[in-house]
Amino acid sequence: MMKLISIALILSLSSFLFGQESKIFSFDFGYGVNEYNMSKLNDFYIDSFAGTPENDLLREYVEKGNNFKLGVNYRLIDCLDVGLYGNYQFSSLKSRPWKKYTENSGKVNYSKGEYELRTEAISIGIGSTFYYSELLNFKETSFNRVHLGLELNGGVTFSKVSAIHTVYTFKTYDLSEEYFSKEIFHGQIGLKLEYDFTQTPIFTTLGLRVGYQFLKSGTVRDAAGQEWLINDKYPINLDFSGFYFGVYLKIGK
Repeated sequence: MMKLISIALILSLSSFLFGQESKIFSFDFGYGVNEYNMSKLNDFYIDSFAGTPENDLLREYVEKGNNFKLGVNYRLIDCLDVGLYGNYQFSSLKSRPWKKYTENSGKVNYSKGEYELRTEAISIGIGSTFYYSELLNFKETSFNRVHLGLELNGGVTFSKVSAIHTVYTFKTYDLSEEYFSKEIFHGQIGLKLEYDFTQTPIFTTLGLRVGYQFLKSGTVRDAAGQEWLINDKYPINLDFSGFYFGVYLKIGK
Protein backbone atom coordinates (compact mmCIF):
# COMPACT_ATOMS: atom_id res chain seq x y z
CA MET A 1 0.00 0.00 0.00
CA MET A 2 2.81 2.40 0.91
CA LYS A 3 4.54 1.62 -2.39
CA LEU A 4 1.39 2.47 -4.37
CA ILE A 5 0.99 5.78 -2.58
CA SER A 6 4.68 6.62 -3.07
CA ILE A 7 4.43 5.94 -6.81
CA ALA A 8 1.35 8.16 -7.10
CA LEU A 9 3.05 11.02 -5.27
CA ILE A 10 6.22 10.71 -7.38
CA LEU A 11 4.15 10.83 -10.58
CA SER A 12 2.30 13.88 -9.28
CA LEU A 13 5.52 15.72 -8.43
CA SER A 14 7.06 14.86 -11.79
CA SER A 15 4.05 16.24 -13.64
CA PHE A 16 4.28 19.46 -11.67
CA LEU A 17 7.98 19.93 -12.36
CA PHE A 18 7.51 19.46 -16.11
CA GLY A 19 4.82 22.13 -16.22
CA GLN A 20 1.96 19.98 -17.57
CA GLU A 21 -0.55 21.08 -14.97
CA SER A 22 -4.11 22.19 -15.73
CA LYS A 23 -4.23 24.39 -12.62
CA ILE A 24 -7.68 23.47 -11.33
CA PHE A 25 -8.54 23.70 -7.63
CA SER A 26 -11.49 21.93 -6.04
CA PHE A 27 -13.01 21.14 -2.65
CA ASP A 28 -14.99 18.04 -1.77
CA PHE A 29 -17.28 17.21 1.14
CA GLY A 30 -18.37 13.62 1.68
CA TYR A 31 -20.23 11.16 3.87
CA GLY A 32 -19.83 7.40 3.91
CA VAL A 33 -20.29 4.14 5.77
CA ASN A 34 -17.30 1.99 6.70
CA GLU A 35 -17.19 -1.65 7.68
CA TYR A 36 -14.95 -2.46 10.66
CA ASN A 37 -13.14 -5.55 11.88
CA MET A 38 -13.28 -4.94 15.65
CA SER A 39 -12.84 -8.61 16.58
CA LYS A 40 -10.91 -8.04 19.83
CA LEU A 41 -13.28 -5.33 21.04
CA ASN A 42 -16.28 -7.52 20.22
CA ASP A 43 -14.86 -10.79 21.57
CA PHE A 44 -13.02 -9.64 24.67
CA TYR A 45 -14.98 -6.57 25.79
CA ILE A 46 -18.57 -7.08 24.63
CA ASP A 47 -18.76 -10.88 24.90
CA SER A 48 -16.71 -11.07 28.11
CA PHE A 49 -18.10 -8.03 29.90
CA ALA A 50 -20.63 -5.65 28.36
CA GLY A 51 -22.82 -8.35 26.83
CA THR A 52 -22.91 -10.78 29.75
CA PRO A 53 -26.29 -11.39 31.48
CA GLU A 54 -25.11 -9.86 34.78
CA ASN A 55 -24.13 -6.57 33.08
CA ASP A 56 -26.44 -6.53 30.04
CA LEU A 57 -24.99 -3.28 28.71
CA LEU A 58 -24.82 -4.18 25.01
CA ARG A 59 -26.44 -6.72 22.70
CA GLU A 60 -24.76 -5.64 19.47
CA TYR A 61 -21.24 -5.65 18.04
CA VAL A 62 -19.11 -2.87 16.58
CA GLU A 63 -19.30 -3.72 12.88
CA LYS A 64 -19.58 -0.42 10.99
CA GLY A 65 -19.34 3.33 11.40
CA ASN A 66 -19.98 6.72 9.85
CA ASN A 67 -17.32 8.68 8.01
CA PHE A 68 -17.14 12.41 7.16
CA LYS A 69 -14.45 13.62 4.76
CA LEU A 70 -13.21 17.04 3.67
CA GLY A 71 -10.59 17.53 0.97
CA VAL A 72 -8.84 20.14 -1.15
CA ASN A 73 -7.47 19.06 -4.53
CA TYR A 74 -5.23 20.38 -7.28
CA ARG A 75 -5.44 19.11 -10.87
CA LEU A 76 -1.84 18.67 -12.02
CA ILE A 77 -2.75 17.25 -15.43
CA ASP A 78 -6.06 16.28 -17.03
CA CYS A 79 -5.99 12.79 -15.54
CA LEU A 80 -4.47 13.39 -12.10
CA ASP A 81 -5.63 15.15 -8.92
CA VAL A 82 -3.53 15.45 -5.76
CA GLY A 83 -4.44 17.11 -2.50
CA LEU A 84 -4.90 17.09 1.25
CA TYR A 85 -7.79 15.57 3.16
CA GLY A 86 -9.10 15.08 6.65
CA ASN A 87 -11.78 12.72 7.85
CA TYR A 88 -13.59 11.78 11.02
CA GLN A 89 -15.14 8.37 11.50
CA PHE A 90 -16.94 6.84 14.45
CA SER A 91 -19.21 4.08 15.64
CA SER A 92 -21.60 4.27 18.56
CA LEU A 93 -23.50 1.55 20.45
CA LYS A 94 -26.02 2.77 23.05
CA SER A 95 -28.30 1.23 25.63
CA ARG A 96 -30.47 2.19 28.63
CA PRO A 97 -29.46 -0.22 31.42
CA TRP A 98 -30.80 -0.28 34.97
CA LYS A 99 -28.28 0.62 37.67
CA LYS A 100 -28.54 -0.06 41.40
CA TYR A 101 -27.37 2.72 43.72
CA THR A 102 -27.54 3.52 47.40
CA GLU A 103 -28.80 6.84 48.73
CA ASN A 104 -27.15 8.67 51.65
CA SER A 105 -29.87 7.33 53.89
CA GLY A 106 -28.85 3.78 53.01
CA LYS A 107 -31.91 3.08 50.88
CA VAL A 108 -31.24 1.03 47.75
CA ASN A 109 -32.84 2.29 44.54
CA TYR A 110 -32.70 1.47 40.84
CA SER A 111 -32.33 4.01 38.05
CA LYS A 112 -32.33 3.70 34.29
CA GLY A 113 -29.15 5.25 32.95
CA GLU A 114 -27.42 5.63 29.60
CA TYR A 115 -24.50 3.62 28.29
CA GLU A 116 -22.41 4.25 25.15
CA LEU A 117 -19.45 2.43 23.62
CA ARG A 118 -17.89 4.81 21.09
CA THR A 119 -14.91 4.33 18.77
CA GLU A 120 -13.44 7.33 16.95
CA ALA A 121 -10.67 8.06 14.47
CA ILE A 122 -9.44 11.38 13.08
CA SER A 123 -7.19 11.19 10.01
CA ILE A 124 -5.21 13.69 7.96
CA GLY A 125 -3.19 12.88 4.89
CA ILE A 126 -2.35 13.16 1.21
CA GLY A 127 -4.57 11.78 -1.52
CA SER A 128 -4.48 11.35 -5.28
CA THR A 129 -7.00 10.33 -7.92
CA PHE A 130 -6.02 9.00 -11.34
CA TYR A 131 -8.88 9.56 -13.83
CA TYR A 132 -8.52 6.85 -16.43
CA SER A 133 -11.72 8.08 -18.10
CA GLU A 134 -9.68 11.05 -19.36
CA LEU A 135 -7.37 8.63 -21.15
CA LEU A 136 -10.40 7.02 -22.78
CA ASN A 137 -11.38 10.40 -24.28
CA PHE A 138 -14.74 10.60 -22.55
CA LYS A 139 -14.65 14.34 -23.32
CA GLU A 140 -15.18 13.57 -26.99
CA THR A 141 -18.29 11.44 -26.35
CA SER A 142 -21.76 11.82 -24.90
CA PHE A 143 -20.25 10.77 -21.55
CA ASN A 144 -18.24 13.98 -21.27
CA ARG A 145 -19.79 14.72 -17.84
CA VAL A 146 -18.80 11.32 -16.43
CA HIS A 147 -15.43 10.66 -14.76
CA LEU A 148 -13.99 7.34 -13.53
CA GLY A 149 -10.99 7.30 -11.24
CA LEU A 150 -8.73 5.31 -8.96
CA GLU A 151 -8.07 6.93 -5.57
CA LEU A 152 -5.13 6.39 -3.22
CA ASN A 153 -5.11 8.02 0.22
CA GLY A 154 -2.53 7.79 2.97
CA GLY A 155 -1.83 9.62 6.21
CA VAL A 156 -1.79 9.53 9.99
CA THR A 157 -4.68 8.71 12.33
CA PHE A 158 -5.47 9.42 15.97
CA SER A 159 -7.99 6.95 17.43
CA LYS A 160 -9.67 6.20 20.73
CA VAL A 161 -12.42 4.13 22.32
CA SER A 162 -14.71 5.39 25.10
CA ALA A 163 -17.05 3.57 27.47
CA ILE A 164 -19.44 6.09 29.01
CA HIS A 165 -21.99 5.06 31.62
CA THR A 166 -24.27 7.80 32.98
CA VAL A 167 -26.38 7.01 36.03
CA TYR A 168 -29.34 9.24 36.93
CA THR A 169 -29.80 9.42 40.68
CA PHE A 170 -30.47 12.23 43.13
CA LYS A 171 -27.10 13.40 41.80
CA THR A 172 -26.22 12.41 38.23
CA TYR A 173 -22.76 10.94 37.78
CA ASP A 174 -20.66 9.38 35.01
CA LEU A 175 -18.59 6.22 35.00
CA SER A 176 -16.36 6.91 32.02
CA GLU A 177 -13.23 5.32 30.55
CA GLU A 178 -11.17 6.48 27.58
CA TYR A 179 -8.37 4.63 25.82
CA PHE A 180 -6.12 6.00 23.08
CA SER A 181 -3.77 4.57 20.49
CA LYS A 182 -0.48 5.96 19.21
CA GLU A 183 -0.48 7.72 15.84
CA ILE A 184 -1.01 5.04 13.21
CA PHE A 185 -0.87 4.79 9.41
CA HIS A 186 -4.14 5.15 7.55
CA GLY A 187 -4.52 4.04 3.94
CA GLN A 188 -7.33 3.70 1.40
CA ILE A 189 -7.57 2.40 -2.14
CA GLY A 190 -10.79 2.64 -4.11
CA LEU A 191 -12.77 3.65 -7.18
CA LYS A 192 -14.64 6.87 -7.91
CA LEU A 193 -17.56 7.61 -10.22
CA GLU A 194 -18.36 11.30 -10.79
CA TYR A 195 -20.96 13.25 -12.73
CA ASP A 196 -20.68 16.99 -13.49
CA PHE A 197 -23.94 18.88 -12.95
CA THR A 198 -22.28 22.11 -14.03
CA GLN A 199 -18.97 22.61 -15.85
CA THR A 200 -18.56 26.38 -16.35
CA PRO A 201 -17.69 28.82 -14.89
CA ILE A 202 -17.66 26.67 -11.71
CA PHE A 203 -17.97 22.92 -11.90
CA THR A 204 -20.22 21.07 -9.46
CA THR A 205 -19.81 17.33 -9.26
CA LEU A 206 -21.65 14.56 -7.43
CA GLY A 207 -19.55 11.47 -6.81
CA LEU A 208 -19.66 7.93 -5.47
CA ARG A 209 -16.65 6.21 -3.92
CA VAL A 210 -16.10 2.60 -2.92
CA GLY A 211 -12.97 0.83 -1.74
CA TYR A 212 -11.01 -0.67 1.11
CA GLN A 213 -9.51 1.00 4.17
CA PHE A 214 -6.41 -0.10 6.10
CA LEU A 215 -6.45 1.18 9.68
CA LYS A 216 -5.39 -0.92 12.67
CA SER A 217 -3.98 0.25 16.00
CA GLY A 218 -1.78 -1.38 18.56
CA THR A 219 -3.04 -2.00 22.09
CA VAL A 220 -4.91 1.06 23.34
CA ARG A 221 -3.85 2.77 26.57
CA ASP A 222 -5.45 5.07 29.11
CA ALA A 223 -4.26 8.58 29.96
CA ALA A 224 -1.70 7.14 32.38
CA GLY A 225 -0.22 4.92 29.67
CA GLN A 226 -1.61 1.66 31.02
CA GLU A 227 -2.74 -0.95 28.48
CA TRP A 228 -6.42 -1.84 28.39
CA LEU A 229 -6.54 -5.50 29.41
CA ILE A 230 -9.80 -7.40 29.82
CA ASN A 231 -9.65 -9.82 32.76
CA ASP A 232 -5.99 -8.78 33.09
CA LYS A 233 -4.95 -10.85 30.07
CA TYR A 234 -6.75 -9.80 26.87
CA PRO A 235 -5.28 -6.62 25.26
CA ILE A 236 -7.68 -4.51 23.18
CA ASN A 237 -6.80 -2.88 19.88
CA LEU A 238 -8.95 -1.01 17.35
CA ASP A 239 -9.28 -2.25 13.79
CA PHE A 240 -11.16 0.13 11.48
CA SER A 241 -10.10 -1.88 8.41
CA GLY A 242 -12.81 -2.85 5.95
CA PHE A 243 -14.73 -1.83 2.85
CA TYR A 244 -16.21 1.66 2.57
CA PHE A 245 -18.91 3.29 0.47
CA GLY A 246 -19.76 6.97 0.27
CA VAL A 247 -21.07 9.96 -1.62
CA TYR A 248 -19.48 13.40 -2.01
CA LEU A 249 -19.99 16.81 -3.53
CA LYS A 250 -17.08 18.48 -5.29
CA ILE A 251 -16.91 22.15 -6.24
CA GLY A 252 -14.06 23.75 -8.14
CA LYS A 253 -12.84 26.06 -10.84
